[in-house]
Amino acid sequence: MKRAQYHLHSGQAVVTVLFVVVIGMLVTTGAIMTLLNAYQSMTNHELGREAFAAAEVGIENGMLRLLRDTSYTGETISMDGGKTAVITVLQSPDIVMVSTGTVHNVSRKIQVDAHITNMSIVVDSWREIP
Repeated sequence: MKRAQYHLHSGQAVVTVLFVVVIGMLVTTGAIMTLLNAYQSMTNHELGREAFAAAEVGIENGMLRLLRDTSYTGETISMDGGKTAVITVLQSPDIVMVSTGTVHNVSRKIQVDAHITNMSIVVDSWREIP
């Protein structure tokens, strides 16, 4: 009789251990997924900041080029670390300059509205656009 009760309790212990292991695996998997999501979000945020900086470099370079050559229409600039800035300049009569900075697969875009007065560029607005 005691032997039968022992087998009954050992079966319950196995089920309890399996239940605890499954719950532990679910909690661990959830924590790992949360950490991976946070890492991806931080990476995209940092790449976005670098892309924005590349777009600003493009705008500043474009303004210098436009001061030297009023027929400047834009260019593509390659930078260290795989960064690029694509600059487009439209003049009709005011200047609309758009620079798209890209790092890996993340892009940010800046638009500057300006006009030229007395051999200098006067910036009317400088904003990020979607």
